[in-house]
Parts: sequence; structure tokens; C-alpha cells
Amino acid sequence: MGLPLQGTRVLDLGRLIAGPIAAQVLGDLGAEVIKIESPVGEPLRNVGGPVAPVLESAGDDRPYNRRPWCNELNRGKLDVVLDLTQEAGTEVFKRLVRISDIVIDNFSPRVMKNFGLDYEALKREQENIIMISVSAFGATGPYNHRRGAGSNMDAASGLTFLSGYADGPPIRTGSYFCDFFSGLHAAFAAVTALHHRRHTGRGQYIDVAMREVDTTIVGDALIDYTMNGRAQKAAGNRHPSMAPHGCYPCTGDERWIAIAIGSEEEWQRLVDVMGGPDWAKEPQFTTSAKRLENQDVLDGRLSAWTATRDRDEVMMSLQQAGVAAGAVQNVKEVLDNPQVKHRQFYSEVFHPEMGQSLVRNLPWKMPRTPVSLERPAPVFAQDNQHVFQEILGMTPPEVERLYEAETTLDVPRPAEAQ
Repeated sequence: MGLPLQGTRVLDLGRLIAGPIAAQVLGDLGAEVIKIESPVGEPLRNVGGPVAPVLESAGDDRPYNRRPWCNELNRGKLDVVLDLTQEAGTEVFKRLVRISDIVIDNFSPRVMKNFGLDYEALKREQENIIMISVSAFGATGPYNHRRGAGSNMDAASGLTFLSGYADGPPIRTGSYFCDFFSGLHAAFAAVTALHHRRHTGRGQYIDVAMREVDTTIVGDALIDYTMNGRAQKAAGNRHPSMAPHGCYPCTGDERWIAIAIGSEEEWQRLVDVMGGPDWAKEPQFTTSAKRLENQDVLDGRLSAWTATRDRDEVMMSLQQAGVAAGAVQNVKEVLDNPQVKHRQFYSEVFHPEMGQSLVRNLPWKMPRTPVSLERPAPVFAQDNQHVFQEILGMTPPEVERLYEAETTLDVPRPAEAQ
């Protein structure tokens, strides 16, 4: 069978993470994704982590094509450059809308309207177009004009307040939680909208508010407050009803194991694996409620036991006994993990200017429509001629006029010239 979204065309105006992730998922499912870059290029071409070494066969040194972050988030897409601040650029974009199914952006709500490309404008080009806009607070309401990125939304949603230790300040999450979650929500909404259009013939506008997406992560805290009037606070690795519950040191440098005990049966299994130490029989540890009251002492005793043992051996012993335990792995260990390899979560692709590199697959498997990642991310303006001439049917003189007006470019314009 063909991939689920084969025959669907997506116009990706996304920048940084949330928008590109949404388009990437749709592309992995078979859609043709055309990334629309501005003349200065996707921001991640200029910032966002290291630059991969120059590949000898690549020719010119073009570091903007060797940003791993940018290439990871845009694999498999076509790439065309259009200046949407120019009327000529918006006219070309509208021509693409007429033959496309979905438009994705993650600008602040004012931007697409300023381009003259809001939903009402796109509907005039194609009545059943699906438009998905991802913004910090959504397109309506008193905060709709405020801009923000994932880390800001982690704070605004309450997630940052709940992250950290009980005796310390709020801590930012270690990754761009909200950006990735918002992109996945947008992709799900896109597939739902396609399903709706298949049955009704109607497109729709989908307004994704990143703050609201992030709030779903702290749903238990919201319910706790609305039902009990109790405002949760940061608790580190601890759990409101499970003890022990945390990360414990093992032998070696930065080797840790996570252990979670959810019942009296699991506690007894842990005690048995530890060899039945006398301290585990003390009154302060005999019930779940007492263990919760004495977590500081309990964590100290358990840490003293794990600190003299190999992390992976402890994990296997506990898991075999039916105790929830997992090694805290670093990046290399994740890549080398036999389960991850068996599931083929990473694929190798060859990028013309970065060489061979790993890209992550979708975290779900569909045996009847397996996803195969073969195309790397595009280099800047890679598909200008293909999109303009073969997809849109523009003549060479028409394309040349776009270059003369710098409506499109083959080399990014310096940001300061924008």
C-alpha cells in the first residue's frame, strides 16, 4: 500500500521547531512538503547548535546547509525561496495554494495577515484549503498579539513552576517540550481535517495555541487545584503517593538508576533484591504512608545500596523481580540501545553537504504502510527551478524576473540586509 498521505501537498511556512515538526510528520506519512524559506533563510540555518564539518565532495563551504538541527527538522522536504513581503512573492505563493491541500505556519497571528495570506485570502484561492497556524497564545483573545517560543510557554503553562526541586527555584525543561508537542498536535489536527474534508468537501482553519498544548502536560495539577484547592509545587523526582520514587547513584561517573515503587508488593520485591537489609524493617518504612513521611531517610538508605553497585546489573535484577527500574542513559547509550536499534528508530541518510547522518523515525509503526526515510533535508533553494517550472509551469523568463527582483535567491541574503 502507498503511504497514508500520498497525493497530499503541504506548504510549510514553519520556522524553528513547531511548524517544521508538524510538516515533517505529514511528510513522513507520504505528503509532498514544500518548505517556503525567506531570502534570509530558515532561522535554524543561522543559529541553533553546531555546524557539521565540511564534506570534501560538497564544493563551496556553505555552513547554512550544515546545521544538524535545521536538517533534522526538515528532512524529506522540497525547498523553495520566496520573499512574501513582495507582491510577486505572495502571488507565486497563491498559485501554490491553488494546487495544495494544507498550509502550515507558526508565525505570530499578525504575520500572515500582513502578508495578505490569512485564511480568508487563502480560501479565495482554494475554497477547501486547510490552514494550520501555531502561535504562542492563539489567534484570539487578549494575549493573541504576544510572541513566545516553547520555553516561554513552558513557563506560562505552569510546567516550569512544577519543574525543579522542592527547596529550589523553577527550572527550565531540558528540551523544547512545547515546540515538539505543539507540532505533533498540529499534525494530528491536519490529519483530522483531511478526514473531515474527505467526508464533507470542506477545509477549515485550525488555530493551535502553544500555551494550551503545554497545559495538557500539567493536567493532573490543574485537576488537583480545581477539585481540592491544592496548588502543587515542584517535587524533584518524587511522587505524591509512591515512595521510594527517584534517581539513585550507582558506581562510576554520572551513573544513575530510576526506581519507582507503587505498591507494598513491589516494596517487598525491592527489599528481597537488596537481600532483606535490617533497615528496611524499621517502623518508619513498614507502610507506604510511612515511607512517604520519611523519604529523605529512605532515599539515603537506598542510595547507599545502589552506590556500590553497577547500574545495569541493578536494573536487570529489579526488572526481573517485577520492580519498575530503568538506567538513566546518556545520548550515546540511547543510540546504542539494543531495543532502539531493534525498533529501527533511527535511519541513516546521506546529505550532500553533511554526509552520512542519523535521523529519527516516527515513534509508531504501521505494518501496512511502513515509513521509509530516504531523502535528506534540502539545501537552501534546492528546488526553486523544480517548483517554479515543473510544478507551477512558469516560463524561464518569469523565473528570471523573480531572481532579478530578489523575490527568490539561490544564496541566503545576510540577515542585516532584510
